[in-house]
Parts: sequence; structure tokens; C-alpha cells
Amino acid sequence: MEDRIQKRERGWTHHRKNELIKAEKIYLELIEERAQEEDIANLGALLRSQGRIKEAMKLYKTWWGRVEITPNICLNAVNAAIEINSLKEANKWLIETSEIYSNDIRLTEAKARLYQAMEKKVEAIELLKELTSQKDAKANTWIELGRAYNSNGEIDEALVSFRTAKEINNKDPRPTANIITILSEKGRFKEANKEVEKTECNLKEELAIKGAIAYLKLKEEKIYEAAIDYAELCRIDPLQPIYWLNWCACKRKLKRNIEALQISKKGLSINPSNDNLRHAMSQCLAETGNPELAIKVMREEIEGEKKISEQNLYNLQFIGEGYQIIDSEKLKCMAEDWESIKIKKRIGPLWGDRIEDKDKERINVGYMSADFCDHPVGRFIKPIIKEHDRKRVKVIGIDCGSRKDANNREIKEMCNGWIDVNNLSDQEAARKIANHGIDVLIELGGYTAENRLGILIEKPGKIQLSYLGYFAPTYLKSIDGWIGDDILFESLNKTQRDVHKLYKIRDGYMAMELKTEAVIKNTPLNRKFRFGCFNHSRKLTYETIRLFAKVMKENPESEIALKSISFSETEEQERIINLLNKNGISKKRVILMPYITDKIKHQEKYNEIDVALDPIPYGGATTTCEALEMGVPVITLKGEGMVGRLSSSILKYGRCEEWIGNNETEYINISVKLRKEGKRDEKKRIQLKAKLSKTDLTNQKRLSKQLEEAYLEALTIFEKANSI
Repeated sequence: MEDRIQKRERGWTHHRKNELIKAEKIYLELIEERAQEEDIANLGALLRSQGRIKEAMKLYKTWWGRVEITPNICLNAVNAAIEINSLKEANKWLIETSEIYSNDIRLTEAKARLYQAMEKKVEAIELLKELTSQKDAKANTWIELGRAYNSNGEIDEALVSFRTAKEINNKDPRPTANIITILSEKGRFKEANKEVEKTECNLKEELAIKGAIAYLKLKEEKIYEAAIDYAELCRIDPLQPIYWLNWCACKRKLKRNIEALQISKKGLSINPSNDNLRHAMSQCLAETGNPELAIKVMREEIEGEKKISEQNLYNLQFIGEGYQIIDSEKLKCMAEDWESIKIKKRIGPLWGDRIEDKDKERINVGYMSADFCDHPVGRFIKPIIKEHDRKRVKVIGIDCGSRKDANNREIKEMCNGWIDVNNLSDQEAARKIANHGIDVLIELGGYTAENRLGILIEKPGKIQLSYLGYFAPTYLKSIDGWIGDDILFESLNKTQRDVHKLYKIRDGYMAMELKTEAVIKNTPLNRKFRFGCFNHSRKLTYETIRLFAKVMKENPESEIALKSISFSETEEQERIINLLNKNGISKKRVILMPYITDKIKHQEKYNEIDVALDPIPYGGATTTCEALEMGVPVITLKGEGMVGRLSSSILKYGRCEEWIGNNETEYINISVKLRKEGKRDEKKRIQLKAKLSKTDLTNQKRLSKQLEEAYLEALTIFEKANSI
């Protein structure tokens, strides 16, 4: 008959093989027969590995003091408590266990981890340094010290610690994995690859190093290779949420959003308590045109039941404002809560520590963006920077993006100074910016990918404003103002209107260049009148498709062409076709155009449509400008908030107000009127382009000058308020 030891070993064998249901059943049987600390520790570790932290904590609390207190059960319990932020409980357990096992180094290491969770990072480092000063210091202690240094932003010290751990035990994969990961995070790819090259082949088979190599490929933008590696890692060790998250991230970068959604769902089914996977699934739902469902997935954060990480805050703000499905007051509270936590840790305001610029005749203007590249923000800001009056302003570019392409180099050359903060912490970046004496710092991305709002909480600029790349307020007290125009700000709700000072650019907040090399061509005589929408399919929500279907019904002999980067997936094409069918539009009337990487060929596709339809509630801006530049009228519905007025502003200042509908009926009537005018021939297209060339919409010098006036106004207000 099997004894307890044999049964426990059988359970542990199942555990090692990831046969977790069998292992859990055996652990529970052992506990029911006669609870012992080893069985409690094993079951707790199993629950933690599945992300079932609340269940693990309940287990430890139930049996703490009822079974023998040992370092083993204490370490498992403390790690769970730290993970769920029950720091008082973790501290209590450590104190009680340390009184019995005062010389156990593992408990001191756990205390250092607890200090880090309590933001006592320096104390954690000092504690671990004391341990490593001993002659017989183990590799694990050096690894803990490396992690503590890395958490505190002391990268060089972290690398030294991990290399020391590697010397002590060159069979342990963790030091090498940490070295590769840190170098990858800091963009030191040559060093990271050298570390990979000198790693022994047998060590490369360890999961920790496989994961680090996959992460290196992801950071190097070797996305296809990284996706293959992460698929394999998820197969081998499905209980590691980070593998699923990064595999999902790879697919999103490859614009395979349906596949990304499937990956996030599978990962979450295996790790059901993992908040990051839940948020990844929410992002994917939004990207595939299901924003309402995306918000439901994040209900706990919206209702304030869970703390919100920076990444998840960005996601909630973007979806909530973009699709107008989270109340602005709630979004404001979320932003303020996040900011208040960051403020407690900040070293700023830093602008007062700045080195005074002796050039008093010019103001120092800093533009911060993750999109100084071949991206709409990069393309729109470049002529603004170029046209700035250098007798009036000195322009500093602050680059927090990872793409370094030709457009990035051109923008850099146009600036008087350049700061790359991509691989710096928020505090390091803020200090570097403050040293340049920025008078007015303009962030260009809001809650978009890679934008670094955390830097602005350190207040490296005297005045900090939001402009151009985001369609809503940030709600951060660190932001002093928001730049727009009369049209964009006309329908803000009270919360949006009151949270920042509004700076209205008199003749429109945007300007577009008319310099495409795409050739305008005549419409083929044998095709039907064709509406079109080239916006990303995430904007083709049910609400948008319903409106487009009404247009098609009022213009029964017409077709509609849709073009999106996401149409590389058959499932996404089918989603759009099915939505149109449900709204009474036959598949025969729908043309789905493939994604084209070549920018000129992409713009020439506008020759194949006669009128562009702007989506709702999240309207276009880049696509509206592209259509106009190719001589194609754009119909827009004047919606709510800035997000619903982007195209209205463009059309107003391009003197095309007749294509702005105040309601759905007007939107549809405009479509009928334009259809009756007939297909757009080459002459009509060229005439529209010529008309635009004489408007404020295409006058970059005008926009740069009016922005400079806004910056001077903001500085004047600041200096008056601080002149006492």
C-alpha cells in the first residue's frame, strides 16, 4: 500500500510534468488526511503557478500556525503575499519564521524582495550587499542583488551582480538570461548577441535563456523569428503568462490581430487569473472592432476594484475615449490615481533645476514623441518643425520611440537639439530633458504606444502641453494645457473642457503637405460609383457599418471599397462582410482591398473611389488628408469630443464645410448629392487639390507661427502666476 511519502512523490512527479489537475488532487487528499507544511507549500506553489494567487493566500492564512512553520512554507507564502500586495501579511510571516530560523539566508533574501515591493529599494540593496560580502555567498544571492539593482535603475551594477553569479555557478541559466534581457531592454543589442554567442549550447536549451533570446529578437524587431520562438515556449511551458503576452505582442506587430486575440484567449484559459493577459485580450478585442466587449473584460479596473498598471491605463484611456464608452469623469479619476502614485516616487519638479540658457531672445521648445518616424505624427510634425522661426524658438526633439528610419533622421536634422530617451527610465529621461532648459514641452502622443507620459510627471519642462497625436485630454495635472481649435473643442463635455487650459489655434490645429508623388488618374468608365473607407478596420464598428449601410441603401447602384492593414487575415475580412450583410448590404457590392506597404501605390488606390466615408465615433485624420490630397471628397459626421471632430476640423479649414454633416440624415444626404454629381474624373480631383492649396489647411508656416503664439501665451501666464 502507498504511504504518504510515496503519494507526495507521485503528486510532485505530476507537478513537474505540468499534470496539474492530478497533482492538485493528490495534494488536497494529503491535506485532508493530515495536513503537513510540505503539502501546504506544494499546493500553494501549484496555485501560484496558475495565477490563482487569492486561493493560495487563503490556503496559507488557513493553515499558518496550524502546521509546522518552516522556511519552505514561509517563502512560498511570502512570495504569494508580495504578488498580491499583501505586504503586512508577508512581513508578519517573515518575522515569525525568522525568529525560529534566524540564520537562514533565504529568509533575508525574501525580506529584500519585500523591501522592493514596499519601494524600499535602497534598503533591499544594502541588505543583499551585506549577504554577498560573505565569503560563501551563493549565486542566488547575487541574482537577487542583480534584480534589486535593476529594479532601482542601476543597470551597470545589476550586470556586475549577474556576471558574478554566473562565475559562481555557470550551470545556472538565470544569470545569463537576466544579462541578455537587461541588454535587450536597454537597446544594447550587439552586447546581448555576444552574450548569446558565448553561451554554451546545452545552456541555450534552458527555458530561461530561450525566453531571453526570444525577447532579444522581439526588441530587435525580428518579429517573425520572435513569434516562432514564443509559440514554442508556450507549447513547452504554457503556465508562463509572459510567453503568451509576448507571442500576442508579436502577432499584433505583424497586424495579425485575429491571431493575437486567439493567442490571448488561449493564454488566459490556462492562466485565468493573470490580469496582463486579460488586458492583452481586451486590446485585441478593440483592435478587431469589439470595443464594448473589450471594456467588459476590464470592468474591475473601471470600477476601481483593481489597481491599474501604466500599460493598462493607456489601454483603457485609448479605448474609452476613442469609442466614447467610458465616462470622462471615470477616465479622469483613473489618470489622477495613477499620477498620484507616480508623484509620490518622483524626484521633480525638475524644471527649476535646469541650466539657464543664456539665449534669452528665444524660447526652448521641446517636442516629445515615440513617432518621429514614418508615422502620421512624424509626417505632420516635420513641416511644423521645419517652418519654426529660429529667431523666435529653439527646437529640441525628444525621441522616445524605437523606430529610427529616414523620416526620423530628417526630423533630427531639422532640430536644434536632440534627446533620445528610448532606453532611459522616466527619471533619467526627465533629468536629461531638464538639463536642456525646456521652456515649453509638447507631448505628441497622449495614451498611445511607447509615449512616455511618466516622464512629464517629473515636470522637466517649465510648461507642458498636449498636441496633435492624441484625440482627448490626458487628465494629468502635470499637463498644463491642451492644443486644438474651435471645431475640435466645440463639443467637449464639462470634464474634458475643464481639466486643462485650452489653447485654440485660430486657423486650425493641423496642416497638411500637398507633395505626394502619387499620380491622379481618371476613373474607369466601366465601374460603378464607389464610396470608400481606408481607415483601420478597428474603426469599422457596428455603429460605423450601420451608417455606411444606410448610405449604400440610399445609393443603390453604388459600391463600397474598404481597405485596412488588418485585411491580411481572412477572418477579419469575413467579420466586415458579415457585418455589412447583417445590415442589408450584399457581398457583391463590397470590395475589400489588400494592404499595400508602398506609400505611393497606397495613395493611388484613392483613384479607385469617388467619395470617402469617415467612420464614427472615432473619425479619421490621416486618411481624410490622404483622400483630399488625391482629390477625393470626404463626408464626415460632426461628432462629440475631439475624437468625433478630427475630420470636421480638417474640412472646415480646408474650406470644404459642405461635406460636414451635423447628423446622420445630413451625412446621408451629402452622399446622395455627391453621387448625383457623378464619378470623380481627373479634372475634378485636380480642382479640389488646387482649391486646398490656397487654404489654411495647407499652410505650414501659418501653423508654426500660430503655435509659437500659443507657446508664448502659455509662458506669459506661467510667469505672471509665478512672479510673486
